[in-house]
Amino acid sequence: MITGPPRATGPFETRTDGGSGAFKVSGPMGVDARILFEQTGELNFEREFPADWKVVGISEHERQCEPSATHEFDTGSRYYGEGHERGSWPEICAVLMLLHACPGVGRVWYGGDSGDGLFNVSPERVIELSRHFMQHGERPYHGR
Repeated sequence: MITGPPRATGPFETRTDGGSGAFKVSGPMGVDARILFEQTGELNFEREFPADWKVVGISEHERQCEPSATHEFDTGSRYYGEGHERGSWPEICAVLMLLHACPGVGRVWYGGDSGDGLFNVSPERVIELSRHFMQHGERPYHGR
């Protein structure tokens, strides 16, 4: 549930692992969700992020991949997208909406930790993915 004051406005953790292995494993194998964002001002989020999701600083390795990104979410969630209907889209979507609603956040990137990588996710793209979730949910993954 997303309520109360934000937890991510305090000091952020800095990744020290060179960008690998920092994600929680939510199963034996799969593509984990990645959300990066660019801080352009004060981070004052409207609501709290999902439980156990935390903002971490970007390592130098990650900065080489997306130079403008300043922070990343440790989501602990699988990636959700068209053709890959596995992750917890309601939680992912909530975080993306909170980021887009924050005046101190510039660009936002979303994707998986393998394959096609990250893409700049606009509010319009969040709506498109939400529409896909409402039409299909996780049924394609479960063969229903």
